[in-house]
Amino acid sequence: MLLTTLLTSLEQPPVEIIAPNIPGGAIAPNNVEITGLAYDSRQVQAGELFIAVPGFHTDGRRFLADAAQRGAIVALGETLPRDAQASLPLLYIEVQDVRIALANLACAFYKYPANQLCTIGVTGTDGKTTTSNLISAIFEAAEIQTGLMTTANFRISGQEWENATRQSTLEALEIQQYL
Repeated sequence: MLLTTLLTSLEQPPVEIIAPNIPGGAIAPNNVEITGLAYDSRQVQAGELFIAVPGFHTDGRRFLADAAQRGAIVALGETLPRDAQASLPLLYIEVQDVRIALANLACAFYKYPANQLCTIGVTGTDGKTTTSNLISAIFEAAEIQTGLMTTANFRISGQEWENATRQSTLEALEIQQYL
């Protein structure tokens, strides 16, 4: 998918597009083909857009060089400190809120799968997995195919596997991939 197509999915336009300081000059964003999205630099593959998400323990912007070395051709994140721009290894798109941008990009990259589905979300402190499994069982008893994403497990197209992360709420990228 073209980078320019992905950028049109953002609720808020990019604040700035910062060209890398590399021999050969900048890459024009209008002809960059994006083959995937990643927010973990260790998972980046060639041709992907790396989303530099700030976390509780570390900041994704610290891993721009690692993402570029693994094949990322563009990065997206919040304000990049001016001193970091001098050694920028790839095109950087600055946005106001990277988590909102991640959600927008994931929806667009996977062609808005939720628009084709009836979705039910279960929230709360306790009982989400049990409630989700009960709702799924009711629909399945009525011969309505379901999918399931819970803290304990995933079930899609009849295949079930354990949720190794044990997170009750996945990142937007994983949600869109599974949908």
